[in-house]
Amino acid sequence: MRLVLLFFVVLLGFSAQLALAQGDNCKGLPNTQVWTDPPVFVNSTTHGKLYVAGPSYNEIPILHLYGTPYEMGYAQGVLLRDKIQYLISNFYIYIEETLQTLPGLEDLPESILTAIADKGGNLALDWELLETGPFIPQHFWEEMTGLADGSGISVAEIYRIHMFPELIQAKCSMFGAWGEATINSTKGLVQLRALDFGTNNPFRNVPLLSVYHPNKNGGQTFAQLTFAGFLGAFTGYGEGTAISQKVWDTYHKMEGVHAARKGIPWNFLLRDILQFDTTIEDAIRRVETANRTCSIFIGVGDHQTGTFNAIEYSLDIVAVFNDSSPFPGYAPTPPQHPLFKDLVYIDKHTQPSSDPCMASLLEEMYGHIDPINTINLIGLFQTGDLHAAVYDFVANDMYIGVANQTVPFPESDPSQVMPAYSRQFLKLNMTQIFSDPMP
Repeated sequence: MRLVLLFFVVLLGFSAQLALAQGDNCKGLPNTQVWTDPPVFVNSTTHGKLYVAGPSYNEIPILHLYGTPYEMGYAQGVLLRDKIQYLISNFYIYIEETLQTLPGLEDLPESILTAIADKGGNLALDWELLETGPFIPQHFWEEMTGLADGSGISVAEIYRIHMFPELIQAKCSMFGAWGEATINSTKGLVQLRALDFGTNNPFRNVPLLSVYHPNKNGGQTFAQLTFAGFLGAFTGYGEGTAISQKVWDTYHKMEGVHAARKGIPWNFLLRDILQFDTTIEDAIRRVETANRTCSIFIGVGDHQTGTFNAIEYSLDIVAVFNDSSPFPGYAPTPPQHPLFKDLVYIDKHTQPSSDPCMASLLEEMYGHIDPINTINLIGLFQTGDLHAAVYDFVANDMYIGVANQTVPFPESDPSQVMPAYSRQFLKLNMTQIFSDPMP
């Protein structure tokens, strides 16, 4: 296999100018490492095909799933059984060690917090399932059942791990750039999703790009950067839409607001956007009509308009922001979050953010934004420690980066883990991936 390092002279000069211009605002290093070789076939079963992409030290499994929800869940369970069993067993070690310190836990009722302290993390996850279960669409129950049957993991354990995102918060970054913000030769939408959740967890060792090819009337083809054995969406790009996400951690500091648990888990709703919605407007309607729980920001781009919107999402608020909307909490627009035509962005810090790094990088990049410059921004801003993805809507490419998987958990020294933003990204042609035929 060959390693393609895209150190073009012009790009290197531009990267150096960016790093110099930002001074102390941005602490990271430029990153322009991209692997371009195609995925290599590994194995298949009746409704699934497994590939790997990347060099031996940076491999990411790519799993194609076909058929009904149960068939797709079962195929993942069969093809990734060892990885799923690893994640489940280490997940319980992780959650018992960290549950009491997870941000967002303070939103649970006092009686539940007391019971968790006495009986452990399973109770918290079971309680989340009790609250959200009536709002979970049937196709997720069927897929989780298939996943349990295929992997040999109990369905109760599969249910529990899918409740975990309802308990946690992650400080992430996103943007969507199009038109005048992008490089002259492209002018199409470029979207970023960077997941900052830390790397001292078992999720880091089981990254996965899952590619769904549902049966007719079961939705559209889409891919999500996730973890083995997890069906909800954190990061995804599809034939219709693409998603980004970030916690809205000032919501609970607002007077008169409260948390909700009786609703659809947010990662399932994001997955339904990828699977069923073809436009930003479809996604907004889905959000507006949903029984919502956690407070988050969502970023949605689509192929039809080639634009991007950010959405405030909570129990009682849905607010949509575009390139002409002052972002939540910014009134008037301050220097640390200026508005740009054809560009919407949210950095990894609590909003409104006073950190100048991301905005200053975007200002320097404005008119030149493309996937490679975006990966460079990820490195300079140091966002996306667990994973990151860049979506190129015109070329129909997806660039993905993950934290290194060679350091064991939980015995590892977290300082030895290289975050995704410092590592080589993999370039994937989604036209070819979405057209991969059923085995």
